[in-house]
Amino acid sequence: MYIHHIYDIDLCDHSGKILRMKNYEGHIIMVVNIASECGFNEQLEEMELCFQLFKDYRFTILAFPSDQFNQEPLDDDEIVMHNEARFPVTYPLFPKVMVNGKQAHPLFRYLTNALPGFLGTQSVKWNFTKFIIDRTGKPVRRFSPITNMEIVSEYIANLIEQQPR
Repeated sequence: MYIHHIYDIDLCDHSGKILRMKNYEGHIIMVVNIASECGFNEQLEEMELCFQLFKDYRFTILAFPSDQFNQEPLDDDEIVMHNEARFPVTYPLFPKVMVNGKQAHPLFRYLTNALPGFLGTQSVKWNFTKFIIDRTGKPVRRFSPITNMEIVSEYIANLIEQQPR
């Protein structure tokens, strides 16, 4: 199935309820793949600060745990409990997904196609890769896991200025 627009993609929450990306129309969105045993896990706290700073400007973060890089051994319920204990976040945290390959979630297939990585590769290279989507639903920027969250936050602030609510 070919996806024409990001708002055509469906997501599934922890209860199994279908959520539509269309629900986020008009928002600036950061999609990120996370893993509880990744060395970049402290970014969860930094991402929460970013979310709190910009959420009133119709900004959200959608976090997707993934064991694609063998750093997420927990099941979905354990991931939620782990994050509540160590890095509590208030932005949406979804069930585990694949981010690469034939079994990759459609959202990540769409984003890696729209925003190829280094040397044009259409895969996610590591946990905490961040994809930014503007208010029109267009993927506009991809940040590597090593990019400082201050740089990501500055980019989001500029996008908010360019695309007011």
